[in-house]
Amino acid sequence: MNKFQKIALVCYIVPALTLFIVGTIYTFQGEFMRYHSVAVQLNWEDVPGTFQVLITALMRAFGGVSVALSFAIFLILVFPFRSQEPWADWAIPAILIVANIGSFYAMSHVLLNTEAQPPVEAAFVSLIFTLLGLLFSIRKNR
Repeated sequence: MNKFQKIALVCYIVPALTLFIVGTIYTFQGEFMRYHSVAVQLNWEDVPGTFQVLITALMRAFGGVSVALSFAIFLILVFPFRSQEPWADWAIPAILIVANIGSFYAMSHVLLNTEAQPPVEAAFVSLIFTLLGLLFSIRKNR
């Protein structure tokens, strides 16, 4: 593994780890986040029980998908990426960019329609590291 590939590996670990952490938090959170409370202008205790069930189910679905994506990225990093399979250089950033687009889309909807401040910074940092990883990954092939 050359130095560019090692840097790309580290760059990809950051968003994969971010996805895992966020996914784990959303999977096991028993109520919505503070920014969710601001968005709906209700405390968790004031949300009707049936809506609480739906909201936590959606949060767990998002969390589970995030953990699954991070797991898939880690597997690609450990096996095909390290053994320099060419498709891995494009699969990892493609997965992460699509995930980031989905996050930005959802968060921009909340930002534009409520007073809430979702964690856009985490998605932005993830995207920056993904693009850096792509650049270093492409550079290793020259």
